[in-house]
Amino acid sequence: MTTAVSGTVDTGYTCAVPRNDPATQVYQPHWRQVEWAVDQLVFKNRLTVTRPTGWKGSGLPAWNPQTEFPIPDLQGGGRIPVSIMFGILAQESNLWQAQRSVLEGETGNPLVGNYYGVNIYDDNPANDWDVDFGRADCGYGISQQTDNMRKDGSLWSAAKQKRVALDYVTNIAAGMSTLAQKWNEIWTDTDGVAKVHNGDPSKIENWYLAVWAYNSGWHSKADAWKIDGNGTPNLGAWGVGWLNNPANPSYRQDRRPFLDNNSYADAAHPQDWPYQEKVLGWAAWPITKTYFDAAQNKNVTEGGYNYAWWTSEGNRTMIVPTISNTGIVDNNAFCAPGNECQPPATGNGRGTCLRSDSKCWWHLPKEWKDCTSACGNEASLRYDSTWGGTERAEPQDHWTSCHTPGLPYISGDTTNVLIVDDGKQYAIRGGCNNAGWDNHGTLSFEFAQDSAGRVPARADFQQLGSGFGGHEWFAYTRTGLRNGDVMKVTGTWELDQHINGWARVLVHIPKRRAETQQAPYTIHIGDGSAEYRTLNQSREVNEWYNLGVFEFKGAQKPKVSLTNLNDEGDGSAAISWDAIAFQVLAKRPKHFVVAMGDSITSGEGVGNYYPETDFEYKTPRWNACRRSKDAWIRQTVLPGETQTIGQLADSWDPKLDFSFVACSGATTRDMTVGQYAYMQNPIGSWSDYRDSAEGRFREAAQLNSGFLTKNTTLVALTLGANDAGWSGVILDCILGVRCRQGSFENDLRTNILETLNTRVTLGDQANVANILKEIESDAENKNPSRGKKAKIVLMGYPDIAGASPPLTMCGQFGVEAVGVLGRSSAFFATEARKTVQGLKNNGFEVSFADPMSAFQGHGVCGADRWVNALTLNKTGPGDFTDVWTGCLGDGGRCASRSSFHPTKRGAQEFATVFGDHLRSSEVNYTGW
Repeated sequence: MTTAVSGTVDTGYTCAVPRNDPATQVYQPHWRQVEWAVDQLVFKNRLTVTRPTGWKGSGLPAWNPQTEFPIPDLQGGGRIPVSIMFGILAQESNLWQAQRSVLEGETGNPLVGNYYGVNIYDDNPANDWDVDFGRADCGYGISQQTDNMRKDGSLWSAAKQKRVALDYVTNIAAGMSTLAQKWNEIWTDTDGVAKVHNGDPSKIENWYLAVWAYNSGWHSKADAWKIDGNGTPNLGAWGVGWLNNPANPSYRQDRRPFLDNNSYADAAHPQDWPYQEKVLGWAAWPITKTYFDAAQNKNVTEGGYNYAWWTSEGNRTMIVPTISNTGIVDNNAFCAPGNECQPPATGNGRGTCLRSDSKCWWHLPKEWKDCTSACGNEASLRYDSTWGGTERAEPQDHWTSCHTPGLPYISGDTTNVLIVDDGKQYAIRGGCNNAGWDNHGTLSFEFAQDSAGRVPARADFQQLGSGFGGHEWFAYTRTGLRNGDVMKVTGTWELDQHINGWARVLVHIPKRRAETQQAPYTIHIGDGSAEYRTLNQSREVNEWYNLGVFEFKGAQKPKVSLTNLNDEGDGSAAISWDAIAFQVLAKRPKHFVVAMGDSITSGEGVGNYYPETDFEYKTPRWNACRRSKDAWIRQTVLPGETQTIGQLADSWDPKLDFSFVACSGATTRDMTVGQYAYMQNPIGSWSDYRDSAEGRFREAAQLNSGFLTKNTTLVALTLGANDAGWSGVILDCILGVRCRQGSFENDLRTNILETLNTRVTLGDQANVANILKEIESDAENKNPSRGKKAKIVLMGYPDIAGASPPLTMCGQFGVEAVGVLGRSSAFFATEARKTVQGLKNNGFEVSFADPMSAFQGHGVCGADRWVNALTLNKTGPGDFTDVWTGCLGDGGRCASRSSFHPTKRGAQEFATVFGDHLRSSEVNYTGW
């Protein structure tokens, strides 16, 4: 490994316009804008739209795309049909001008064929990131314009190259000009003989050879007896090359026309068809685009452009040569003695190129239908001549506010709020007003190098015209085992002034391309020391997150860094660098509160979950920690305060630093173990992944998230029920069989005792007592310089049945089950209290709060229920499959996670119990 290098723009690149230059961002057009541009450009001098000076940050003087690349008149007359150009653009780029992560209306990096020259088409994944700029494919933009798009040796000026790379209309004009040139080359070289059918350019099929040449070139007749660029004699060969000949063995022998009858599954394996067949397929069966229709409140799919039309569907299928009455492509339509190709004696097997150099090049006419009646016609034009001077409006569907609200106001103990971003000048996309805030620092990047001095990390790094200030950066998370050492990216925000005091660090997480559940931040205090925090970034809304309150001091200015290396990265989840802010405080907050543990603390069953914690069941991004904005910890009013923890936290009150990492399903191991194997393995069996991910998902271990520090004043948690198998106990009691067995209750009690005190799992000291000890250690309660110790409160669990004597059958539970649940809950509470008391006797600052009595009569058996009964409906995107949509095939997980958890009213009572406990003489919590 060599040292890291700085700067986002590569050195040594060979393509004309660089990636990752924030001053060079490419606008992603809407497909209707693309259709508008093509509808105008096929007509000579129709487009009068001019790009003004400095258009979208280009730094270029004004230009007109059509006069920049005038379309040559076609030999033989006529013009290019719009449908042929649509087919080329769909095949080349999916109608994209910017790289694929950029949505319509946003800006980002240019779309380039293979900017880094990486070898991604062989069977060796180990070399996928071996950068070789000398092998770069410099095809830019929507038409993948390649000629003259290298940095050196181009006939075009740098300004012309930049116009092609940045502007979709100019790029289309360049591609259309190239296509017309190919038509004319063939016409001129063959005196109009090498044509398809009658050569009428208005017919779709008649562009077969010109499209072939657009992709792989036309070898001129004048060079037929010359030496090619590789020093090989042509020996009479000329015309379109063998690579795209339908007889080439690279293509599937029994293929139908590409996309025939809207078979869009063909697009998943495009290598089975030669280029011209794919383009004609896209002309006949347009690419589809999906967008969210707010009026209908649903996703809508439509064609990316208007359809070409035929007189019958049979004629449409015969857009390329086919075997009569079969719909199968004729492999040998361009295999004949005239190009030294030998068709098979019978059948539709592939012909054989008889030349050892594979120069079976085609320059002959071809006909396979009566074109006057059976050939295709261009689509009706959606945008007529009245649109020549008016560009179709930019879409705003994906625009988000560039100045996300929610930062604290400067008042009282908030003495300043300082934003650090990569610069206001980089907002290029529309609708972005950066007035109202000042930038107080810099965001810079460092990239790892491999042993050869290459920088593959930049190849997996992107900019995007979104987020705060209209510009953000993202890469993909990795571990060292997943090529992380050479793909490491580190972004560092540095404030432009010293603080020398207390400040909250707020991180702006953007809606777009923030996906990782483990974003590892390092907060550099200024004296050489650092603290660490890990956040889940996948909320999918522009929002400010609390990273924590820190005491900054020392000679260095405050800095925060974020790397893409974490414990779960496999190269699939994006991690984002956007803005941060420092809320400068007059003094240390009174309360540093951390909520940890399992579903009771997270707020499972309460609803109103943070989106990133209730997310995409049955995918690798699944998260069901289900932290609720109405969880009991957020409803708690701390001693001496008048507002709840949630209210204080949401307003960034200077009195409080609140951290919330509890997770539904968490066990004691989920609190401590850094990395599970399932995080590194692709999902083979969903059931295996589901069971392994439960209780942790892809988040950092709770005690590894960094929120416990010497400043912590209060830790609240519930823990142990999942280790004791409580969900299985409930199921057994619903079914009733095991629950009635005499050994069942005794086995459960043994399990509870092991959970609280003695269990060792896979070498981990995974029991509640050890977790409480580790919390005490992480909070540095034994540090003499600390002064006050953090209060650690283990909350108990309610009796979910909550029945009052005499016990009777209720709901899903028989009378025996009601008794078992009540006695077992009481046993857990009794033993948990003993465990805590034992620790307390040994000097640990721990206590136990028991909600059992408060919930008496309010369980699922009570008249006034504070606990959810059995719920069979899915209660959020992270919940299990519901009973109506195949839960039996999902390991029988037919009940919602919310089942048998406190309701919002129950959470209020938990908050009351917890608050009363803090005010008790046993605890006497006061904060700092």
